[in-house]
Amino acid sequence: MSNIPPLTGFDRVNLHLTTVRRITHHLADPQWTSNPAIITNEAREGVAHIREALLEIRQLRDQLQE
Repeated sequence: MSNIPPLTGFDRVNLHLTTVRRITHHLADPQWTSNPAIITNEAREGVAHIREALLEIRQLRDQLQE
């Protein structure tokens, strides 16, 4: 059993945004952007993580307003 505490909402938002930063770096690298399929997949993954981060932020906002 691990002693790692569960992620908080803030941790999850940070994780999603860190992934988006990684994807942004990939898309700025000519090695990655030479293949259109990679660009498409990276962009889709980035959008999905942005959506997840926004959902987490909304949930945190709602919790703080209660």
